[in-house]
Amino acid sequence: MNIKPVSIFVACVLFIVGCNKSATPPPANNTASAPPPPVQAEPFHNQVYKSLDGRKMLTLISKDECEYTEDRNTVLGKYTKQTDSVRVVLPVMGTSQVFYYRITDQGLQDNDGNVLLTAEQYAAAIEAQRQALQLQQNEKTMSVQETLTNSTFPLEPIYDKSRNSLTPDNIVITDASLKFHTSKLDPSGYYQYTVPEKNDTVYFTQIGDISQPNNRGPYTEVLIHVRQLDATSDMGTYYYVQFACKSEADARTVFEAVTSSFEAWKKKFPTEVLTGGKVF
Repeated sequence: MNIKPVSIFVACVLFIVGCNKSATPPPANNTASAPPPPVQAEPFHNQVYKSLDGRKMLTLISKDECEYTEDRNTVLGKYTKQTDSVRVVLPVMGTSQVFYYRITDQGLQDNDGNVLLTAEQYAAAIEAQRQALQLQQNEKTMSVQETLTNSTFPLEPIYDKSRNSLTPDNIVITDASLKFHTSKLDPSGYYQYTVPEKNDTVYFTQIGDISQPNNRGPYTEVLIHVRQLDATSDMGTYYYVQFACKSEADARTVFEAVTSSFEAWKKKFPTEVLTGGKVF
């Protein structure tokens, strides 16, 4: 794909307006070896409770002693089990403070609603997170796979001297993208694009908003807000693609074909829709 923030006409006229790229330097090459895992107390009867983010952990190490760890800082405390709760005494700022945890099916819950999971619950929650992330990654990959061509509209190549842009020969609408094709050279000689270099693809994952056809006198235009994919940044480059037809009827036909495919794609991959992702 070779999408450039320059002016081009679609379907009749496509041009790209504006671009404000946020450059992000590549991550530094860290050759240092990973630190060994921290040494932890042996839990009493496997009684260890951990927050889902791994920052907090309460380990019962005997029938009355416990270790509380937060952000790798560990203090020794005392605990007693009551009917449906655990009373924990910990040294805080030179004094002893009491904390109560309610015993639940998941583990221990403090009075603010924070939960420390049992070892089994923690392992299950981490596995659920891993599976959810895998599904999300699979959906991200599938969301840009073009498996079906929905429609193709042949276009009349037109050179716009004021915008120094060339009309594509056609637009191909797939189930995952819009493809714009231009075969002729720029008559000005400024942009010397040949057929392979001038095949521009806009994936539906890049589209924010699509406007209704707007009559501009000699042509009717449609504005599409697009994010150019960027491997070095989640933000990427934002710009607008505007296509226009010589008649309002032609513009409406192309617009409806584009939005129909876009809406079907959004229902299939809702998590991949950009903020906006609407037709207005």
